[in-house]
Amino acid sequence: MITFGFSFEHPHEVNQAKLLVRSLETHFSIGPEAQILFFTPTHLPIDVSGLDRYHRTVDVPAGARTLPFAYKVYAAAALEAMVEGPLVWLDVGSVILQPFRIPSTPEILINPVDIRNIGDLYPRPRSAFWSLLKSYFDLPHPEAPVMTRVTREEIYSYFNIGMIIINQNRHCFALATQALDNLLKQESIHHLIDTSSRHAIFLHQAVMTCAILKCYPTSSRGALPVGLNYPLHLQEKIFSPLSLHQLLSIRYEDYFETHEIPQPWQPLFGDLLDASKTVSS
Repeated sequence: MITFGFSFEHPHEVNQAKLLVRSLETHFSIGPEAQILFFTPTHLPIDVSGLDRYHRTVDVPAGARTLPFAYKVYAAAALEAMVEGPLVWLDVGSVILQPFRIPSTPEILINPVDIRNIGDLYPRPRSAFWSLLKSYFDLPHPEAPVMTRVTREEIYSYFNIGMIIINQNRHCFALATQALDNLLKQESIHHLIDTSSRHAIFLHQAVMTCAILKCYPTSSRGALPVGLNYPLHLQEKIFSPLSLHQLLSIRYEDYFETHEIPQPWQPLFGDLLDASKTVSS
């Protein structure tokens, strides 16, 4: 059985969760072949009426609660510990647009980040932030570069965690939670995240990247199939954007605050976003 999982922490994200669940129920056989589990932090009660059968809570250590998006790491680890078989970790701001086959190989499928953000350009010397993380995880040298998906920059390995497909569970998310617990006790990491909001925002993603690099050698990693985890909110920046019919799943973030919902998607989106915003394909 395939397990789809995600997490969120704010009441305003409930409609996003409902939309993602609706899209999964529409395109996959939930029950016989797939299941959905999503997590919210135990210390932040949220009304998820209508989604209760899929809902679980996760304990987030007090020391990590003020770190943006740290709860996602603990939620992913909780899911990882609960299920057997393939799992698909998603961002709550995702929508499945078409059914797709979950590849059975390699062990993990994941894409590089869309834009560099805190990533280090290759082959420049590593920053203090990434050097600290590499040292903690004892990552090997040399490192292979990756290409950012949107801005097309060559950087050291840094992954987008908006969608991850795991076929072979090596408990990398548990390793990531242990790393956060330990790193957040160190003055050196606090100095880096206290003096840089970007490092604070993306620390969870960087830690998950390092955990994946530690658990999955290059030979066991692969890219997501074309059309999955498409960053619709970055559409205007993509050099060769895909057409609507090529998209299998999207992340949309704030896209629909300024753009209309394409007509073909209207039945799926329904009243969970602004249903009056429709355009033809």
